[in-house]
This record gives sequence, C-alpha cells and structure tokens, in this order.
Amino acid sequence: MSKKKKKSKIGHYFLTRMNNLKHILFIILLYIFIGEIKCYNMGDVVRMSLRSQYNSIFTEWKDLTNEYCPKYLFEKTVELAALEDEDYHSEAGDGYKFSFAFDNYKFITPWYSVKQGNEHLKFVDITIVYSGNDIIDIDVITDYDEVDETVKKNHLEKLMIRYNFEEFSEQNVTIGMGILLTSGVIFSSLLITLSMIKHAIILDIEYKSQKLPSLKKDGLNFGLLD
Repeated sequence: MSKKKKKSKIGHYFLTRMNNLKHILFIILLYIFIGEIKCYNMGDVVRMSLRSQYNSIFTEWKDLTNEYCPKYLFEKTVELAALEDEDYHSEAGDGYKFSFAFDNYKFITPWYSVKQGNEHLKFVDITIVYSGNDIIDIDVITDYDEVDETVKKNHLEKLMIRYNFEEFSEQNVTIGMGILLTSGVIFSSLLITLSMIKHAIILDIEYKSQKLPSLKKDGLNFGLLD
C-alpha cells in the first residue's frame, strides 16, 4: 500500500469524524433553542394532566382545566372536587391510584393511592422547582388522614392540592451545565482519540503486511540456515 493511498484513507477518516461532530453540535444547539421557546412568564398556565388506575385498568391522560392548573410563580390551593363522584367512588376504593403530569408531560409523578389502610389521602403538596423562566423539577408530598371505620370505603370528602414555587440557584445550574458539557467534550475527545489510535494501528498492520515476503515451497532461511 502506497503512502499516498494511506494518507488518503486517514484524511477520509478525519473528515467523517468532523461531520459527525457537526451533527452533534447542531442537535445540541437545536435543543437549547427549543428550550428557550418554552420559557414561562409570570402568571402563565402550567399545563397539568391526570390519569388513574383501578384493578390494573388504566385511563387515558385527561387535561385539567386552567382552574385546577398551577400558574407560573403564583402559589395557590385548589380542591379537585370534580374527581370525587366520577373517579374516586367505587365498590372497593382501596385500589384506586392516580398520577399527575406537568409541562406537557415533561414531568410525570409516581402513582399515589387514595386509600392506605384506614387512612385517606387529604392533601397533596406540589413544589415546582424553577430556574429563571424554566421548570426544572417537580416535588410532591402527600398527606393522609385517619378516618373513622364507619366511613364507607368509597367515600372521599375532598382532595386539596397546594402549588408552591421554589427557585433553584442560577449559579448552580451554570456550574452544573459547565461540568456536564466539559465532561461530555472530554469523553467525546477520548473516544475519538481511541478510535483514531485503533484505526492507525490497523492501517499500520495492513501496510506492513503488504511488505512481507511470501513464503515459497522451498522455504526461507531468515538467516537460520547457511
């Protein structure tokens, strides 16, 4: 294999790697741009959806009206009275569970039981963690109250939900993003370097194999025979 052909292969390899890096950078920039579009302003409605399950039967997601949805940076308490008659009442309400989704399904909570033993769910405390104009996390705390044994299993007086907002430090976000991006660049560079070394070794072996003399039937002494 000639040196010219060897250089040509290495050059093609580098061009391929550079094109891959361009695609990765484009995806990162596109993600950042889309994230900026989704920014919230004070008072904007944060979309919220609800789904439920009972006896392993799941309902579809149901969008809640603006009345029950949180508003960005506004703390408030709502009562989900609409859930009582249709969703909570059943012959055996012990197995009823529900889950919330926020910000167009970006954040989905675990399943929460309406009843645990002789305790009924009374209060759900939802903390929306934000940074600037973006929601970055959702924290949920549930509160159960013990009820009298004479109360019917399918009875739920009301479910209160309180929305709180907690700011996450911009400095911590910047530091975290910087560490994440730096780690990603280092890791990508390491992978590229290892791939280049591996490819160079393969090319070197192929190049040297072309220069080795072929073995003939009469043999080669390689300096071992006179």
